[in-house]
Amino acid sequence: MTRDEALLPVPPRPAQFFELSADYVVADAAGQLSTGWRLGTGEHSWLYRAQNFVIGLTWLDAGSELRHVDTPDEHVLAVLDEASVEVSAGGEGPVQVGGQSLVVVPAGESRVVGSAPGFVLSVFTARATEVLAQARNSQAYAVRDPAVEELPALTPSRAPRGLQVYSVADFEAVGEVPGRPFRTDSLTVNWFEPEVGPADTNRMTPHSHADYEQASVTLAGEYVHHVRRPWTARLADWRADEHVHVTSPSITIIPAGNIHTSRPIGAGLNQRIDVFGVPRPDFVDRGMFINKALYERSWS
Repeated sequence: MTRDEALLPVPPRPAQFFELSADYVVADAAGQLSTGWRLGTGEHSWLYRAQNFVIGLTWLDAGSELRHVDTPDEHVLAVLDEASVEVSAGGEGPVQVGGQSLVVVPAGESRVVGSAPGFVLSVFTARATEVLAQARNSQAYAVRDPAVEELPALTPSRAPRGLQVYSVADFEAVGEVPGRPFRTDSLTVNWFEPEVGPADTNRMTPHSHADYEQASVTLAGEYVHHVRRPWTARLADWRADEHVHVTSPSITIIPAGNIHTSRPIGAGLNQRIDVFGVPRPDFVDRGMFINKALYERSWS
């Protein structure tokens, strides 16, 4: 590589698309949902990571549990559809949590026990190294992406936040594509309203994030993820646009710098949750986080 080539911008890394539905259908048909990948003692889990976070989608049977002993910071548990769980953490609980609920779990020891079978979604930061090491796509992060900012420093809270439990139906959706955004000390999780039928193709929302990553987890229906790598001066870096059709469940990782948008195309109900590797600054500035009051600093 010449000196001039070394000074050229580094292109964004490619997106990663993981279809989970085929694995689930095979395991379900065989009556063996416990076969597959595991998160703690979860019945059946898929784990995929970005640079700053890791996502676990778990089928949890009644009586099965997820246990974490020494998580270094907050993580999110989304209880989906008909699932029901009991959550204990930070000396609180067990708290009964029904489907369509989001829980922010404090640092330290936590335990989730299934009451009624169903899917739960766990989102940890990359500080949770024990969980991170189980991600199936870890090789993609053998070399750090220089475009991605480090996780924000953990700062003291005004008061102990404890276990946060939210029924998403209790909150009005906000934003251009209506969602319910929640935050932890380090991440954003945006639970979108369900959409029925294909989206209006005259109202697409292509955008990019310069220095943080996004993941989209499809919960229901079908989507097309449209991803464009911006051109650089180096022709060899150019890539054709991607238009990737995914079903549910699936996990898509979109590295920093890629222009992207997601379009529901299923004839019935379509729904997803987006994860971001920071508390999104634009959401902070616009006061969009549902649980924002718990993260206000007590000093100036």
